Amino acid sequence: MAVNQSARRSSQFAPEQASDVWLRLTWVLAAFAFFGFAALSLSYFRPQTAQLEELEQANAALTAKRDHLLAEKERRLADPAAAAADPEYIEVIARDRLNLQRPGETILRIDRGPR
Repeated sequence: MAVNQSARRSSQFAPEQASDVWLRLTWVLAAFAFFGFAALSLSYFRPQTAQLEELEQANAALTAKRDHLLAEKERRLADPAAAAADPEYIEVIARDRLNLQRPGETILRIDRGPR
């Protein structure tokens, strides 16, 4: 009777052990699939993050340049006497009032209509 019970127990545990192996194998394959997907995602998005960093640096440089130009504009507008003595300013005003242009330059005028 003792031999017969141990045979029953081993046959009863055999399906559980087999399903346990398949369950572990499923988890291992799921983990490989997850990490594989993560690796593919990183390899796809990494160049885009590098490009984004370059664009952010260019944006920072352009913002600094814009701030510098706005400060220069404010400085020039604050002192109208210095602007009147500036040769570039005088040239722009003279060309505008006399309707003159440089060779190869195209002037566009926008008529705003009656005021």
